[in-house]
Amino acid sequence: MFDIHTEIKSIQVDRENIVTIIESINSPMVAAANKPLEPAKAFILGQRNPSGLFSIYVYLHLLQSKECLIYLHDPPEIPMESYHDTELEALQFVESMGFMVDNANFRNLAPEQQVALMEQLPMFVEDLEVFARQQTAWREGGEPAEEEGADAVELLDDVVELQELADAAEEQPARVRVVSPEGVAKIVKLFSSFCWLVIFTLLGCATGSTAKIIRQAEISYDLGVNEFRAGRLTEALKNFIESSRLNPEFARAHNGLGLVYHLMGDPANALAHFKKALELKPDYSEVLNNMARVYIGQNRFRLAIPLLRKALQDVFLKERYLAESNLGWSLFQVGEEDEGLKRVRNAVAQNERYCVGYEYLGLMHKSRKEYQKAIREFAELTERCPGYIAGWLNLGKVHLMTGDDGNGCAALERCRSTSRMTDLGRECERIYTTSCSPTSSPGSPGAEKSKP
Repeated sequence: MFDIHTEIKSIQVDRENIVTIIESINSPMVAAANKPLEPAKAFILGQRNPSGLFSIYVYLHLLQSKECLIYLHDPPEIPMESYHDTELEALQFVESMGFMVDNANFRNLAPEQQVALMEQLPMFVEDLEVFARQQTAWREGGEPAEEEGADAVELLDDVVELQELADAAEEQPARVRVVSPEGVAKIVKLFSSFCWLVIFTLLGCATGSTAKIIRQAEISYDLGVNEFRAGRLTEALKNFIESSRLNPEFARAHNGLGLVYHLMGDPANALAHFKKALELKPDYSEVLNNMARVYIGQNRFRLAIPLLRKALQDVFLKERYLAESNLGWSLFQVGEEDEGLKRVRNAVAQNERYCVGYEYLGLMHKSRKEYQKAIREFAELTERCPGYIAGWLNLGKVHLMTGDDGNGCAALERCRSTSRMTDLGRECERIYTTSCSPTSSPGSPGAEKSKP
């Protein structure tokens, strides 16, 4: 059951704790909580709370009065086992008011896209008058309008334009008005959703139960992504397993399982699920890159290369720099050093904060005994990614190899002092103990010790 909470004016949640965002693609006339009849936009938001439990909100944005109504499930916090049924209850609640909804796939967006989406949604803003003015200003400034969170008013405008076009045709047969491609796309999307709604209604309960199972699989997958990004691999694994159990043909669930098994050090299971995902979706570029990464970890570079080349043929591949970098590293390892270096440089150019790319470049130059170039890359790595411990370890090692004990020991000291309990920290401690004197400092010579 969902109860209205008039004391809540906006939903305050960190991006990392959002499980799902579902939004309406139409704006029906709604009279709720004794409010006058007016067009509205609906949103469903699921979030993970600090307690480890979950909350699900239903947010109604009243477009004319610029007010909101926020409903919260009773009880307000639910365990993960109840999340599926509670979200389905929220969907039934908004659909009963005439809304047709679409999943924003929030967890599959890149962080910067998540931030951009949140900035466009009214439920995170307390002053809706200000929000409306911002949307109006963006529209008048010629920028794409996503007013009222996700096309609510713009969609209404497009409908009005179509009606005006019909009226004009009656009055002035020669006059033609052109609707924008974006507007047409929204109308098509709305019409498609309506058609599917009619189809599902005609097919009856059998199809409804199938759709419910598929939606439950998607919910489990979204929960798994949320746990994965929070570093809770065991919980992510449970959700991905449940998702693939509910819908064995769900390629994204198998990709999630492959990623978790890879990080858990189980390459056999990782490869099995990546292969299953590719059986279901042969051109799944992200899976091609993920599978290649497993092969790279096994030093099976020649198996990785064709997968990465195929992935890069996809012009819509997200985070292309990852596949570009992995391909460059693999090519370097099989003897195509110049092409490998070029590929990794391209990856770093695409994302200047890509820490692994700088590490690859440093290791490549170190392998070619180009020590000063290696030092520059590792120094760049430690400047851009100071928490990347491997950067300090490699920087220290190359400095020691060139006889610069002072800078080498300073880098190793930074490494061992900030990461004592990790394998990298213990390696820094070992090299520091055997290669550095207690009085070593930047620019001063250390005692002559064995080099790494």
